Amino acid sequence: MIKVGILGATTPVAGEIIRILIHHPEVELRTLHAPTLAGHPVTSAHHGLWGEETLLFTEKADFAHLDVAIICAPSEAAEAAIEACDRKPEMRLIDLTGRYGPFEFGLSEINRKPLVRGARRASVPAPLASVALIALYPFAAALMLNNDIAVTAEGSLGTSTPAEDAIAIEQRLAAVQNSFSSRVIIDDKSAGGGRGMRLRIAFPSTLTVADACRLYDGIYDDHNFTFLTPRPVKLKEVEGTQKCLINVSKPDAASILLDVVADSTMRGAAGDAVHLLNLLFGLHERTGLDLKVTTF
Repeated sequence: MIKVGILGATTPVAGEIIRILIHHPEVELRTLHAPTLAGHPVTSAHHGLWGEETLLFTEKADFAHLDVAIICAPSEAAEAAIEACDRKPEMRLIDLTGRYGPFEFGLSEINRKPLVRGARRASVPAPLASVALIALYPFAAALMLNNDIAVTAEGSLGTSTPAEDAIAIEQRLAAVQNSFSSRVIIDDKSAGGGRGMRLRIAFPSTLTVADACRLYDGIYDDHNFTFLTPRPVKLKEVEGTQKCLINVSKPDAASILLDVVADSTMRGAAGDAVHLLNLLFGLHERTGLDLKVTTF
């Protein structure tokens, strides 16, 4: 069993990770680090776990007995986890804060090979950046992003700001497509609440829909969570799951529109943390992540 410690265990993202991992067949939760609630049951912060878990929050994080630490909030314990990982070559780290590094870029759709070939530390990008990059990566890999990209964001976008997300997307696209020097312009129309995120991403392109779909098929045909849809879908089709669903359309002959939906508590957050855990320990990507949408 993989012995897991969660640092910043009272945060909402930690609660979602716990919800997933208590049903993960290869995981044993050993440490839920939260000094202010040490000795209290996990349900004192995460009420949705009533009846499912009897773990207690802990004051200390015992890294000597952990295989992986998941960092959900900046803290002295997170810094201690990094030091412990330096001493223990078999230990792994997953960072959801973006505060630590340099870590391996933790988005499987873009960077799976390094993650399964010996990576020990991985950092999860923020939800909006993660979902936008999944949608745009096939075009960047084909060197086809040569103009500004307009992103209209709706729903729940995570805790990062649109400015931070735009910078993160631009930097990663430039790392994939060396010639990329355009801007990502995000129009934030999020209303808050809920779990779902919808991005409408538009940019100039003379590709047909069929040709664009072939770009996706060539990259994501063996991936387990990103799929094309024949038409835009409702947020309820993804809420509660690790899926990212993309519809490709042509508003006119000179442009492409991508309609992308995902659950922002999963993609760029809890689901990607578990996804990374699976990859770092050689498990199948879907282990523990065959999740049902919450609406049905």
